[in-house]
Amino acid sequence: MSGRLKFVKRGGGAVASITEGDLNAHEWGSSPGNPLDTLRAQDLELPHEVSVLYINPAADYQQGTQKSQRQTGSGVGVLTIPLPVAMSDAKAKQVADVNHYNAWVARTTYTLQLSRKWAKLEPTDVIDVTYRDVTLRMRITSKDDAVPGIITLACVAEDSAIYSQSGMGAGESSIPGQVVTIPVQTLGMLLDIPMLRDADDDAGIYFAACGYRSGWSGCVVFKSNDDGATYTQLFADSNAAAIGYAITALGDFHGGNIFDELNTVTVQMVAGTLSSVSETLVLNGENYAVIGNEIVQFKNATLVSPGVYTLSGLLRGRKGSEWAMPFHTIGERFAFVSASTFRRVPFQTSDIGLERLFKFPTFGMTLQQAAPNPFTPAGVALECYSPVEVGAGRNVNGDYIINWKRRGRISAEWRDYTDIPLGEAAESYEVDVMDSTFTTVKRTIAVSTNTATYTAAQQIADSGEISSTLYLRVYQISAVTGRGYPAPASFELPIAFSSTQWRIYVTAQYGVFTWLEIQEVEMMATVGGADQCAGGSASASTTLSAGWEASNAFDNTTSTWGSSNTDPPHWIQYTFAAPVSVLEFSITANAFERSPTAFALEFYNGSTWVRIFSVAGQSFSANERKTYAV
Repeated sequence: MSGRLKFVKRGGGAVASITEGDLNAHEWGSSPGNPLDTLRAQDLELPHEVSVLYINPAADYQQGTQKSQRQTGSGVGVLTIPLPVAMSDAKAKQVADVNHYNAWVARTTYTLQLSRKWAKLEPTDVIDVTYRDVTLRMRITSKDDAVPGIITLACVAEDSAIYSQSGMGAGESSIPGQVVTIPVQTLGMLLDIPMLRDADDDAGIYFAACGYRSGWSGCVVFKSNDDGATYTQLFADSNAAAIGYAITALGDFHGGNIFDELNTVTVQMVAGTLSSVSETLVLNGENYAVIGNEIVQFKNATLVSPGVYTLSGLLRGRKGSEWAMPFHTIGERFAFVSASTFRRVPFQTSDIGLERLFKFPTFGMTLQQAAPNPFTPAGVALECYSPVEVGAGRNVNGDYIINWKRRGRISAEWRDYTDIPLGEAAESYEVDVMDSTFTTVKRTIAVSTNTATYTAAQQIADSGEISSTLYLRVYQISAVTGRGYPAPASFELPIAFSSTQWRIYVTAQYGVFTWLEIQEVEMMATVGGADQCAGGSASASTTLSAGWEASNAFDNTTSTWGSSNTDPPHWIQYTFAAPVSVLEFSITANAFERSPTAFALEFYNGSTWVRIFSVAGQSFSANERKTYAV
């Protein structure tokens, strides 16, 4: 069942005039009653004062009060009418007067019984009733037609004049002015960067915030560990950070730990200002900033337009962030580092690698009004810096000796007569031996000191020879986060081993005939130098027959050494009177069908043969000479 509400404006005229003859309707056979029952309330039951509470636009929308008081009579009650409506003082005074006068007018109530002739009448209708030559105006408050054919009306006295009151309202004074504003949205920045203070040696991250426009009052930081089902408040932050974004891309820098005077970057600030400082103050630790993932310091902040600065005189890759120098882009984040605006967000090591949700609603906003920000911590503050000053040398056995210097995340200041603290549970490193493109790991060497050895045997196993070039990545290891940032390095060390015994070791030859023929072998101490195979003796693994001796290959004539009629490997050796180095060698084939296709240069180090060069897939024409630099 549905119903309707009907609102009727007061102060209208009578809708019906009822004469005395229409009164006192009663059932057939019953005795008539009183034609017009009248009841008048006592003064003590009536209000002495009516107060109206309302919203006053003239008083900064504070609550206002207007009163209507009766100066005569014995009424003692006070009626308060709270209205959640904005209105003027005069209107509120009118409402108070109308309700006050109406209460006294309506103190007289009437009950009358009418026939069905007046069935159209409804509550709120105003009627005129003539009784004993007096016309009374009244307003119907209820209607009852329970008795068949009889309508019983309850009415109160009505005076239409009271609804046109126009009293003067009393104005409010000393109301403080207020500004109703919309909360400024928060620009929050979560920064998983190296720790900026030794006290931050944990898995936490940094938080900085500002408003997207002026008027930002602060925010509250919430974190959820259950995908947004519940949020825990971490802290409130009302210190606006200097935050912006890059509108140019900062170039790469390879100058090391010196000021970059070549590159600049221009940033657009969302909030905050920047200023220049002296070089001395920069060296003393001022003007730190985060650009993308790189931490820098800057000397000069040149204002080029409102909120736009060009930064120059940069110290790059601070706090071990030099790995990020090549990866800058337009639009990346910028934040000025300040102890008062960078707050620490705690994380446990068990949180590393797990996504968490954050919200930072501005003061005055609800948690539901703030958007969730997913974030996965990597524990960057606990990652080891990349080692520096990576160097390599070679010993007489062809082993590479690799060394480096570690850096410390904690208390890394220079102090006399002491090294920086290790900052890790134990000292540990890994060295990756890479290919020339730095895409394939040939071998990983794990050590507990800052020195590693890449032996000749390992080089031969990895590359088939002793390498003249070396490509490395060196890592310090953390017990919590594993490998730190890598230190890439490459070296080219000429192979200049000294020995009295050198040989050509053939592993494959052209396949029609099974014996091998080499017309001449030359070994040079320098690239482009003279053959030094003189004054010594030659030997070979096998000889085809008389006239094909190994010495034929070292006499600078067309005479030829031939191996036995067997499958490779075969070798031909020259023993010098004194140790020599070989940096280049040549081979002259006798005939293409008996020429070598895969071979190596080796020397004897007193206990074993060491391979320093190898080649495969070769093809010789008859009497063709080919030269190879080691």
